[in-house]
Parts: sequence; C-alpha cells; structure tokens
Amino acid sequence: MRRSAHLRIAIAAATVLLGAASSLARADPAAPDPTALLLFAPAIVSDNSITQADASDLGEAFREDLRRELTDQGFKVLDPKPEAPSAPGPEAIAAAARAEGAAWAALPRLGIDRSRLSYSARIYEAGEGALAAAAAFSTFAGIGALPLLERSARTAALRASAYRSAASGASPRELIPYRITLLSPDEGAAVSLSGGSTGDEDAYLGRIAGGRLLLPYLALEPGSQISIVVSQRGKRSAIVETLAGEGEQTVQAPPLQDSERQALSIETGPGRLLGLGLGYRYFLEPDWVFLFADGRAYAGYDFGAGSFPLFHAEAWEGAGAYLVLPPASPIRAGISAGCGLLFSFASISGDERFFDLALVPVKAFAEIKVSGPMSARLSIEAAYSLGLGSGIAEMGWMGGSLPLLFSVGMAWRL
Repeated sequence: MRRSAHLRIAIAAATVLLGAASSLARADPAAPDPTALLLFAPAIVSDNSITQADASDLGEAFREDLRRELTDQGFKVLDPKPEAPSAPGPEAIAAAARAEGAAWAALPRLGIDRSRLSYSARIYEAGEGALAAAAAFSTFAGIGALPLLERSARTAALRASAYRSAASGASPRELIPYRITLLSPDEGAAVSLSGGSTGDEDAYLGRIAGGRLLLPYLALEPGSQISIVVSQRGKRSAIVETLAGEGEQTVQAPPLQDSERQALSIETGPGRLLGLGLGYRYFLEPDWVFLFADGRAYAGYDFGAGSFPLFHAEAWEGAGAYLVLPPASPIRAGISAGCGLLFSFASISGDERFFDLALVPVKAFAEIKVSGPMSARLSIEAAYSLGLGSGIAEMGWMGGSLPLLFSVGMAWRL
C-alpha cells in the first residue's frame, strides 16, 4: 500500500510540474513584430505658455507626418500605452517598444525659443536601443514650417527603412559598429550630414566643442560615401567627404574661410598709367552678388614737345556678380554693369571744366587668388558716352576703334 501511495503522489507531482511548464511556455512573449514601430507623442520644449501651444500644434502635425511616411515605408505604427517616460533615453524607449511587441520606436521632439523652431525625429532599434535614423532642422516657427516638417519626416522614414533593410541581412556587421569623430579648428561650428543630390535638407548632427564632435551613430555600410557639412556664421561652409571604413574613424575638417562681404581693390591700365583706381564692393549675397563704387584719378600725357596733361577723375557705380565657380575656387570670374561720371580739365585751360556721363553695359573680370584675402584681378569693359555736350567725349563707344578698356590690379577681402 505504501509503495502504491508513493507512486500516486509522484505521478501527481509530475502532472503538476508538466502543467506549470506548459503554462510558462504559453506565457512566453512572442518575438517582436519586425515591422511594428512604437510612435511616441512629441516631446515639447518651449519658453512660455504661448509658444507651448504653438509647439504642441506643430508637434502633432509632425507626428502625423511621421505616421504617414513610416506607414508608406512598410512599418506598422503603434501608439504607446502608456506614453513615453518624461525624460526618455534610448534604453527606456527600447524597453517600452519591446513591451508592446514592437521592434522599433520613434520619438519626435520640438522646441520653440522665441520665434525659432527646432525639431528632430529619432528612430531606435528596440533590441539594443541603437539609433537607426534621425532627421533634424531649425526654422521660423510659423506655418511655413509645415512643409519642412513633412520633408524631415520623409527623410527619417527613408533612413529607418534603409537601416531595417541592411539589418535584415545575414550578418549584423554589414553596418559600421562605431561612431565617427570629426576634428575642426572652428569652435562652435555647426555640423550636418549633407542631404546630397536627393533633395533632402541637411541633418543637424551637433556643434564643434573642444576642437571635435563625436557624431551620432550613423547607420552606414562599410564603404558608404559620407558628406559632412561644417558651417559657421560669417564663414564659407566646407564639405568633408570620406568613406565609412571597417574600423573607427577620425576625420579632419579644413579651417573655414571668411565669407566675402566687403572688398577693396586698386587698379590701373593702358591709358591710365599716370594714376590709380580705387574700388569698393558691398556684397548683398556673401561671395556672390555685390554693389560697387569705383573712383579713378589719372592724367593723360604723351610726353611730346608742346603737349600738356589732361587730368581726369571718374566715379562709377553699379552692381555685379560672380558666375559659375564656387568661392573656394582658385580662379573666379564674373560680370558687372553700371554708370559713371567723368570730370576732366586741362592744365592749359585755366578754370575750364568738362563733364561727361557714360554707361558700362558690361564689364567682365577674372580674379586669381594670391595669398590669404588677396587676389590679382584682370578686367575688361566697354564704356559708352552719352555725349551731353558738356564734356570732351562725343556720343558713342569710348576708346576709339577698339572700345575696350583693360585694367589690372589687386583686391582684398575685408
């Protein structure tokens, strides 16, 4: 009897253990849906209650843009329950996504400081909390921001889709496992990832501090082309291009050059060798479009017997622009046009003065960089006298049978 009782007890215990094991097996969570993405409500930062309302409205628009674009890229977008933590980090976001059975999580952020809107969208892989994609921008906080929000949402969704496609390969080593360090002597310069030929806006990555910036993780395959834009107010932006390598990378950015906003020049030329011309340029668009004011004073004299000098003073004004070649090019060229007042008098004529008015329909110039802010300049122009009757020039092209005036000189960027 005792053996039979013991046997019945053993069988009952085994039955209970098997049932518990079966229940535990049924309670194991299913593997995350590889297309499911948890989209959090926007994290909002503003400086007062008025901008808080504006930021909230823009945030909801941004969230809906993200929902639509991510859905178009094949993600199944879920809303979090509960909402995101008050100060979410990548680990907390990834944990919340795993709890909802999602393999991805997206967190939009918006902030308004006075009238400036800054925003970003970050998409994380829920397994380890790795940053899979990001897009960020800054603009005026108004209705004009809506199309920019939509473009950024599309950029983030496309990058997340590319990351997902790469991560679904046989080996996770298809993506670089490190963050890139950028070195730059321009403290405080903004660093962005170039949108390139796709038409996307540049994605803000951070600012140079202490001569360097550790870039956010970029989901790139080894050998991928990377174009990094370094920019700072008052200076020309520089693009640093490199390839994603197998090991950790440190990339050196060149020093940024000052933009050309004002310039001085000095010149002379055939027929004006006994004198000089001084010029000033004010740039409406740095490095490209400018207004100019030139002054020239010279004497015409052939050094022959019985000849006397004829003195001239000219004032020219107009506008011009550089063409085609970028500011960093060693040689640049452009055109300008304007008008001028010409005053003349002869030493033999006493107080008699002559006054002419002329136009310069086109003036072409080329500049070759010499050193630092200095350039050598060659220009050619055609001047047309209006023949007012108060001067010494008749109506028509000035300069005789070949109405072209050459000049050479130097220019300095201020």
